[in-house]
Amino acid sequence: MERYLEYEREADRLELIIIRPIYSIVISIVLAIYGCIAGICQSIQWIIVMITGERNEGLNDYVRQYVSFSIQVVAYTYALSDIHPELTPKRMRVFFEELEYGNHMEEYLMFELEASRLEFLIIRPIYSWILTIVLMIYACIAGICQSIQWIIVLITGERNEGLNHYVRQYVVFSMQVAAYTNALTDRHPDFGPRSVNVFLERLE
Repeated sequence: MERYLEYEREADRLELIIIRPIYSIVISIVLAIYGCIAGICQSIQWIIVMITGERNEGLNDYVRQYVSFSIQVVAYTYALSDIHPELTPKRMRVFFEELEYGNHMEEYLMFELEASRLEFLIIRPIYSWILTIVLMIYACIAGICQSIQWIIVLITGERNEGLNHYVRQYVVFSMQVAAYTNALTDRHPDFGPRSVNVFLERLE
């Protein structure tokens, strides 16, 4: 298990100007393809839940891999990390350490078998819609921070820690929203990012 999204002060200007834009385009296309497949899995999962009241573990596992992969892609495209995501998602476990709640670490995106039909039909669509609006607002601010960060890196060759911290919170928050809107968990995310440490454990 290794800590992910740690603050990296130094940044390579050449990587930021040439390598990152090209690789970001390629990895975003790959993510979009996986996203389409994950969307199909989610739709099938919805039907299964309506019939049985339970989630299918195989479908859940694929969507979970997609969400885990997306946080790596977003972290790279937002210049939080210089680690290049691989072009195929790897099986991994994600852990959150919530700093506001006594440094308690727990696995996130764990498989939950039972699912409420009422929650799927009424509560989740409404709450997901509100969360998406909130996330879009945070995304706009994170985009501005990223642009300022880009200028700072070109001038100094280093990242600003405050800007890095805000974008990092947005990335973690987007993962929590994606997990809920993709029906991986019944836990409702807050309407704002929390201060958390992220840990990844590869299973392959």
